[in-house]
Amino acid sequence: MKRMLAVLAVLALPAAAPAQGKVSDDVVRIGVLTDMTGYYSDLAGPGSVLAVQMAVADLGGKVHTLQRAQDVARQAARAAAEAAFAPSAIKGDAASVDPGRAVQAGQAYLSAAGISGTVSVAGDTVTVQTTTTYTPVILGLAGIGTQTVTGESTARLERALQGVQR
Repeated sequence: MKRMLAVLAVLALPAAAPAQGKVSDDVVRIGVLTDMTGYYSDLAGPGSVLAVQMAVADLGGKVHTLQRAQDVARQAARAAAEAAFAPSAIKGDAASVDPGRAVQAGQAYLSAAGISGTVSVAGDTVTVQTTTTYTPVILGLAGIGTQTVTGESTARLERALQGVQR
């Protein structure tokens, strides 16, 4: 009898395995199929729900880190794109990005934000790519280590007069 119960318990383990979450349109849906009070509640009961809650807490930290990486990339791209050739900008001629000053301004912003990244200039478009890391707290106990998180943004210098691009 004990042997049969052990076999049944082993067969029930795949049913208690965690399901994959799905991300679509920046929405995360996670489902937990569990047995809270029945025969298998020790395997897939309240402990399963707690494990999912802890994973969600760690996921929130990763999402926050991703949002920060993207936000810093946006701000650094704006700061870099504002580095225009002063003489032509002052005269009201065509505005163009000074590549040296743009890279310097973007890197200065990244440095002040404490995030590493690259700044590149192609014509009047500046692209900033950021890289940072997130270390899970709860899932780190399960062996999931530090994860790399990236952000990217582009900005373009435009000349406008009274809201009309020139």
